[in-house]
Amino acid sequence: MSLEWMRRGGLGAPPEDAGRRLSPGFVERTLAELRGFFLRSVLSDRYARAGGFMQGLDGRVKVAALLVVVASLGLLRHVVSVVAVFVAVLVVARASGIPLRTFLRGGWLTVPLFACLTAAPALLNVFVPGEPVLDIVHIGAPRAFGPLVIPETLSVTRQGLASAAMLAARVTASASVMMLLVLTTSRPALFRSLRALGVPQVFTFTAAMALRYTHLLLRLVEAVHLARRSRTVTQGRAGEGRQWVASQMGSLLRRSVATGAMVHRAMVSRGYSDELRCLEGVCSPGRRELAWSSGAALFLALLFMADNYLLK
Repeated sequence: MSLEWMRRGGLGAPPEDAGRRLSPGFVERTLAELRGFFLRSVLSDRYARAGGFMQGLDGRVKVAALLVVVASLGLLRHVVSVVAVFVAVLVVARASGIPLRTFLRGGWLTVPLFACLTAAPALLNVFVPGEPVLDIVHIGAPRAFGPLVIPETLSVTRQGLASAAMLAARVTASASVMMLLVLTTSRPALFRSLRALGVPQVFTFTAAMALRYTHLLLRLVEAVHLARRSRTVTQGRAGEGRQWVASQMGSLLRRSVATGAMVHRAMVSRGYSDELRCLEGVCSPGRRELAWSSGAALFLALLFMADNYLLK
């Protein structure tokens, strides 16, 4: 390729790219996603190690209490009660030093959106018969497709809206509780707490190693993409980036297998005894944990009383 365009003064776009608006290619978008992943990971660790309302609690108490809250969400029968749990989680997150924008944006919206899409069929009177609130289409005569019977008027029912709203609210509140646990607990403390609560060691160890390998391999992918980007003068066709990424998948698989074997040999040579050890000290539950547990139990008791009152 002729480089006369570089000698004319100024390093503008090559002739083939002149006059064309350049959009980020597949490699650039991949790099942006990798940077976003590492940024979210760093922010999560920073919030977990900062001083706040939830960060100072023993991990075992936090895990046990929040799991009880998630289980209680399945027993609540009114959507207002579930929304109250969600609001309480937001208040605790803010008291723990987590910005609400970060808390709501950190992967939280995808789970409720998926729940809404899953609950969408329940809006129709085909699946949940009831009082119609919105007629969609008039078919004329009922039609049967196996066990499924479509009524003469396809409509959205009040009972369907209530069931779909309840499902979406429960999923949203449950995802918020889990997000609060992850953002206020360091990874080693979280795995140690799960182990102390009876989760089999094979699951905690697999999750811990998977997290480490994910960061390691993504760093490798980022380095490979940056190497290609730094050696690229002009932007190629849209399909070239995807073809190159596909060609690197096999190489990444070979590297990951080789890295896993080397890490295992290194662990065995250093006395690995099938037990994942945590460098952080173990703190015994004290008055703060007792006050937190009592407050959570009182909140749930009042919530169930209010839930029963709302149903009368």
